[in-house]
Amino acid sequence: MPARSYKTSDYLRTAAEKAAYLNEALATEDPQLWMLALKNLQEADSSKSERLNSAYQLPFLTELNHYLGQFQLKLLVSIKE
Repeated sequence: MPARSYKTSDYLRTAAEKAAYLNEALATEDPQLWMLALKNLQEADSSKSERLNSAYQLPFLTELNHYLGQFQLKLLVSIKE
């Protein structure tokens, strides 16, 4: 049987799935993985026109995570109500 292609974006259907996926990416504390997760999220809903600027986002996320860590805090993604 041939291997099937796997696209993460095919499995990000609900807001809850998207939030859980992004939180797992944040938990790795790897800004490159975070950017990949955001790109997968964008791919899952290509109707959104806003694009990511990775040159800006990577340093900001790294610095923010470091800053929050000093206070025993971390970023989380939740569903907008």
